[in-house]
Amino acid sequence: MVKKNIIGILGYGNMGRALAGRWVAVAHVLAFDKDATKTDKIVPVKAAESLADMVIQANILVLALKPQDLPSVLSEISPLTASKSVISIAAGVPTAYLMKKLPAARIVRVMPNLAVAIAKGMSCLCPSRGAAGAELESALELFRRTGQTLVITEELMDAATAVCGSGPGFFYDFLRRRFPAGARIDHAAVNEFKEELKKAAQSIGFEDGDAGFLSENTVDGALAFFLCQQGVSLDELIERVASKGGTTSAGLKVLEAGGSLKNAVLAALNRARELSMTFK
Repeated sequence: MVKKNIIGILGYGNMGRALAGRWVAVAHVLAFDKDATKTDKIVPVKAAESLADMVIQANILVLALKPQDLPSVLSEISPLTASKSVISIAAGVPTAYLMKKLPAARIVRVMPNLAVAIAKGMSCLCPSRGAAGAELESALELFRRTGQTLVITEELMDAATAVCGSGPGFFYDFLRRRFPAGARIDHAAVNEFKEELKKAAQSIGFEDGDAGFLSENTVDGALAFFLCQQGVSLDELIERVASKGGTTSAGLKVLEAGGSLKNAVLAALNRARELSMTFK
């Protein structure tokens, strides 16, 4: 990744900030958020003067918005995205929808998780038609700076959302139930959770090797993130992952009712599919 690249991050919430923090060493990073307080005095990331200004300047545009905020924004920026590389981390938004809204852009869809902030994330990527070459390699180079990566087919993106996107929330719930506050985490129990998450990933379509890779890196990243968060409780971390009405929340309801991790992951997958249907 050469320094001349300008990355524009649209949406500067938890994930937007985490990605920017990993990329400032290799590119110029601009950020824009409709809530200007989120980009006030950010250093070394630069706040864009306007949405249009950022899109015009950036040669790589990252959509880090909530899915419900996308339609109006995509309509606004569409005339400015010809020949742009666009990376979308908006959960549940298919590349077909993005291509319809941004027909002149080259799009890669990514599902990262919160451990990208400490370069221990697990990110799954899939390119749209016409973006399987340089754009995919560029996206891979960026996300390798945030942790592990796996290129998958789009048919598995909802499953990836359920495993590596929601997986940290399920793992934190497991720790909360298994180990009282202040108790030492038993790594044998962590490995037990990994194995159950691997089986859950296999049950929703991942082959053995990929299921193990996703499980291992999702859990290791989530554990590392928890251990480096001084004064942050498991409850707070779960809240960061589990947005209202989202995939993690759907799975947590299953766990709270005494259901298995496999059924929780299935519930997250079904919710991801429901969300995807709204963008057909």
